[in-house]
Amino acid sequence: MVLMLGSIKNKILDNTIVLLLILSTGGLLFVFNRNFVSIIFFVLLFFTIFFLGKKLKKSLFYSSLFTIFSCFFFRCYKL
Repeated sequence: MVLMLGSIKNKILDNTIVLLLILSTGGLLFVFNRNFVSIIFFVLLFFTIFFLGKKLKKSLFYSSLFTIFSCFFFRCYKL
């Protein structure tokens, strides 16, 4: 039963991340509420990687961390 709940939780998070990723390409949710929904998307990705990614390989974890911080850097400084 525990495995089923864990897989359901992961499936819901995966579907939410994919939905936000698809909507970020030009959906009306991101057009009208771009900054707020982008922050929600970033927080959801951050939460997923750090709190639910217990079984990640070290290289995948570091590459995800680098990607998050580089996106944050480019978003803040608009280079």
